[in-house]
Amino acid sequence: MAGRHVMSTCADRPVYFTIAQLARRVGLSDGRVRALWATQRASLPIPDALDADQRPLWLASTIEAWWALRKRPASELAATLMAKASPGSPEDAWLREQVGELTGGRTA
Repeated sequence: MAGRHVMSTCADRPVYFTIAQLARRVGLSDGRVRALWATQRASLPIPDALDADQRPLWLASTIEAWWALRKRPASELAATLMAKASPGSPEDAWLREQVGELTGGRTA
C-alpha cells in the first residue's frame, strides 16, 4: 500500500495506521514489524482497532507513545511523510479511501 501519509485525524474522525504505515512512521522495515506482529505481539503497541479482516490498526498517538518509550524518536523522514493534509485535499481523499478499504467502509 504505497502512498502519502497524512495527519492522524480527518474531519473529527480518527485515522488508523496499518502495520506497514507503523513501520514507515518509526523507520523500521515493514518485514521486521510484520515478523514482530506474527511472533512477538507483546513487543508492539496494543492495536486501537482491527479492520474487517482482523488486522491491527493504530492511532498516530499510540505509535508515537510506544516509540517514545523505547527512547527512539520517529525518523525525520517519517515525520515529513506524516505532514498534515487539508480536509478535502487529494491526500485527505486518498487516506479516506485507504481507511475505507481497510475497515470495510468504517472510518471510526
